[in-house]
Amino acid sequence: MINGFFIAPPQKQTASLDEIVNDVKGLGGSSSIQVENQTTGQVVASYNSTKPLPIGSTFKLYVLGTLCDRITKGKSKWTDVVYLDSSKYSLPSGELQKWPHGSPVTLHTLAALMISKSDNTATDALLNYLGKYAVEQFQQVMGNTSYKMNIPFLSTYEMFRLKFGGIRDKANSFAKADSTERRRILKHVVWNVKRSNLNFEAEPFLPDSIEWFSSTQDLCEAMNWFRTNAEAPAVKTAMEIMGINPGTEINTDKWKVVCYKGGSETGVLNLIYLLKHKNGNWFAISASWTKQDSSVETLTLMSAVTRAIQLLE
Repeated sequence: MINGFFIAPPQKQTASLDEIVNDVKGLGGSSSIQVENQTTGQVVASYNSTKPLPIGSTFKLYVLGTLCDRITKGKSKWTDVVYLDSSKYSLPSGELQKWPHGSPVTLHTLAALMISKSDNTATDALLNYLGKYAVEQFQQVMGNTSYKMNIPFLSTYEMFRLKFGGIRDKANSFAKADSTERRRILKHVVWNVKRSNLNFEAEPFLPDSIEWFSSTQDLCEAMNWFRTNAEAPAVKTAMEIMGINPGTEINTDKWKVVCYKGGSETGVLNLIYLLKHKNGNWFAISASWTKQDSSVETLTLMSAVTRAIQLLE
């Protein structure tokens, strides 16, 4: 009868966004935050916001944007069906990896699970449907100035196999290789790793080189792409999908539109919001935090972002 139970950390009283920026500065490792009023174009608060950092599953925004573009151009519809291929199932988070081979799933369902549940199998199914090249190119359209760091664009299962598949020597080679050599390693080495060989570890492994990358400034620009293209029905639907899971408690009396995505792995965390205030102003807030030698605490960064949202109210 209980689906979930969550006790939020106490929120300390904060008088200004400057205090929040100082808290983010003091996290240790590498951290970044960007707060924008996208209606006026004003950067409200910022720290280290142009530095590309690993963003975990937040990369799925670029997959979603590429899908929107394909639908807008009439090449696909939200109701189109993809049949799940169990040979390409990923690992949690998510639940589609438990579904039978050949299960029919609409593009809308895949996108909704990818964003709201961060379903990795749904993500890889969409990435396979769209083609990596399309996503590699479209992340530029969405404003990712660090797009070359994401070529080749990793699927979630490829990332798991590289980091936790018992091929650390090949993973280190991958980290140092150019895009051509990386594609060769993925094709001839990574996809030969058996699922049974995967062994997750508690310490971060190459978060600075085997990941998906963007700066907090560029992630705010990605949200701005959705906002400024919302007249297209496909993009409007995508924004509704980004509102399924708000990430934290949001005062919906003040915020009339809430779009959210987060991403994490060991040593990596990113949070990104697009919010429309009842006065009509749109705000984007993105924060990243990574450590090379230890994990990061989700609640710590979420607390800073939540306090920023409360101040903007």
